[in-house]
Amino acid sequence: MPRAVNFAADGTAKLRPTASRYAWPAELDLMARVTGLRLRDRWAGWDRRPFTAESPQHVSVYEKA
Repeated sequence: MPRAVNFAADGTAKLRPTASRYAWPAELDLMARVTGLRLRDRWAGWDRRPFTAESPQHVSVYEKA
């Protein structure tokens, strides 16, 4: 199970379980649109390679619509 790390003001750390799931780019686009954002750019990585159907990951940038 994935874990999140929370740091307190005194510097102590606490691990907490988190729930996560995969979201397809189209699903992220819909969630963005519902909240008033639009897709500005999508790349296959931080080096801005073109995103294709074969891309194993993506970087999506949204802006106010």
